Amino acid sequence: MKKHIYTLMGLFLSLFLYSCSDDDKGPGNPVITIELDAVELENVMFGDSLSFNIGVADADNVPLSTLKARLFFSDEMVSETVIRTKTYDEYEGKIYIPFLKDIPNGTATLVFVLQNINLGITEQEFELPLTRPEYPYLTLVTADKEYKLLPTTNYEYVAEESFPSKVPGILKLQR
Repeated sequence: MKKHIYTLMGLFLSLFLYSCSDDDKGPGNPVITIELDAVELENVMFGDSLSFNIGVADADNVPLSTLKARLFFSDEMVSETVIRTKTYDEYEGKIYIPFLKDIPNGTATLVFVLQNINLGITEQEFELPLTRPEYPYLTLVTADKEYKLLPTTNYEYVAEESFPSKVPGILKLQR
């Protein structure tokens, strides 16, 4: 019985010494350095993407885990990009801005979240003005013909000529 008690005491002592070691750096302090082009932030449209360059590190030298770029319309996350950050370095990424029905022009929130392996987190937020693209016209391309679609009101387009109610094809955007 004494042998088991000494074994348990030895285990607890080793766990205590391990938990008090100087190698424990705590949660850490992740640091983000973001390069976003101010002009690019002003011209973002639904259905587009936004490129970014981010420098990542940890002030307490805790290894990093992930960098997340998240896009929110109101309180709903609509897009996310996750990048593994194994080293302190600069990372390039792109987040896609979805073109969703019934979402008006307005301001979205772009959030960058950097996390280290000890679950230390830092966040940076940006307001992102978004607009719907307005095209002078669209072209419906089918297997045998192209149809020009002209804008009316409220981002709706009408054809200049009739075509079948069901026709396989793609829309070509004109910028």
